Amino acid sequence: MIKKMVKNIRTLRKNQKGFTLIELMVVVVIIGILVGIALPQFTVAHEKAKVKRAMAEIKNFKTVAMVIYAENGTYPTNFSGMSEYNIPSGPKDPWNALYLYSDGPSSFLIKDGSEKGISATPLLGP
Repeated sequence: MIKKMVKNIRTLRKNQKGFTLIELMVVVVIIGILVGIALPQFTVAHEKAKVKRAMAEIKNFKTVAMVIYAENGTYPTNFSGMSEYNIPSGPKDPWNALYLYSDGPSSFLIKDGSEKGISATPLLGP
C-alpha cells in the first residue's frame, strides 16, 4: 500500500509541468529588485549624455561662429547667420529648449536654453 502511494506520487511529479506560484512570485520579486537598481543608474547616464550632447553642439556652434568671423570679420548676429553651415535657425538643446545666442561688437555668447550652465564664448583675440 505505501509502495503504491509512493509510486503514485512519483508518477504525479514526473507528469507535472510548469512552475508553482511561489516560484513565479520569487522571479517577479527578483526582476523588480533588478529594475529598482538599474533605473536610477540609467537616468543618471541619460542626463550625462544630454549634457555631453549639448556641450558638443555648442562647441560646433562656436566653431561655425569663429569661421564666419575669420571669413567676414564679424560674428553672426544669430543662428540664422549660420544657415550656410547647416545650423538651423532655431536649434533646440537636448532638453527641448532653444539655444540662446547673443552677440556684441566683437564677441558672442552661446548657451543652452534650459539653464544647465553650458555656454561658449570666442577665444581671446581674433
